Amino acid sequence: MATSVRVRQYLRDKGIKDEDIGFRGDDGTVTVGGNPFLYGITPNAEGKAMAGQSNLDQAFNNYQSRNYRNQAIGRLTKPIEPFKLNMRDIERDPTYKAALGTARENTQIAEGDISAAMNRRGIMDSTITANAASGAAQREYGRVSRDVLPGLIQDYYKRYIDSQNAERQQTGDIMGVADYYSGEADKIGEAQATDRAARIKYAQDLRKDFGVDVPVTEEYGLMDKAVEGMNTLDSQKELEKAMQNQFKNSLDASDKLGVVTQTLSQLIGVPAGTPMLEAQKAIQQAAYQMGMLGVSQQNAQTSAGNAENRSLDKGPSNSDVNSFVSQMRQLYTKKDAGTGATVLTDESALRQAVISKYYKEDGSNDNLIDQVLSTFGLQPN
Repeated sequence: MATSVRVRQYLRDKGIKDEDIGFRGDDGTVTVGGNPFLYGITPNAEGKAMAGQSNLDQAFNNYQSRNYRNQAIGRLTKPIEPFKLNMRDIERDPTYKAALGTARENTQIAEGDISAAMNRRGIMDSTITANAASGAAQREYGRVSRDVLPGLIQDYYKRYIDSQNAERQQTGDIMGVADYYSGEADKIGEAQATDRAARIKYAQDLRKDFGVDVPVTEEYGLMDKAVEGMNTLDSQKELEKAMQNQFKNSLDASDKLGVVTQTLSQLIGVPAGTPMLEAQKAIQQAAYQMGMLGVSQQNAQTSAGNAENRSLDKGPSNSDVNSFVSQMRQLYTKKDAGTGATVLTDESALRQAVISKYYKEDGSNDNLIDQVLSTFGLQPN
């Protein structure tokens, strides 16, 4: 049985704010954040939008999938920041600062050593001392540029690459979440399709069994109700055959006795013991009724009581006409003992049975009546 749920409450339970939930009355569309969420909704008598649980679950999964997919697309289409080396970051780097401190200390020590050595040698030229000290400084700071700085730049570039890889991984994860919700929506759609196919088959099986139209509904019980009180075609045919056999056997037994037996009396409504000649009209009427009330027509009558405003106004099929003609041959014809030819036993009764069977006030069946009569060699009325 399909479960109907109030749409607004469902969305609230999913964390959607009231102000983000909307409804377009012109086409019955529920919106979230101004975007379509669910289509074709008709409010109930209280003005509340209702929908099936599975339809809402499918719509919410699609909604989540769109949201995450849009996030991923936004990240994918965002321009990639190129690698930029900021020397201020390098200068603030602890490793670089420590290397500079070491170079500074080594330079100062070298300058002291150079000045002492110059003094021991009696060289007092400040230019020579300054040049020597400058060379020592260049060597120390050059070692920082040669041995420390490239490694720092490489570390910064690696961090940049790691950041880009993390960004791509996050984008892939978001796309994975979108695919998950999309897959869940597909599963619900497949389950709905399987359920609908099962309900269609169930309705088709009922039509096949009972010979009447059964509309496909959300609930199996409603389809069962469409054939409530009916007999299946097979059981009805068996019942008809049994009744016809009983009628034929009781008719044969009564013909031999010349009077209506108790069994035939129950079938035709004439008192037992009535002479067969006096019971002919009742016998013909009973035979006519058995011929007219076919299986599909009986079920159609029952169906009309089960469904309002259902009508059946179709002309008799060829199989129905052929079946009726066959019954009339059994009742009103026999083989002539002398010639072997088929002769009518009661032309008047036969005419009356045919007219009673197919007569319509608008004259639409007159040609059919003439056609049936002609099969017995009778002229039209």
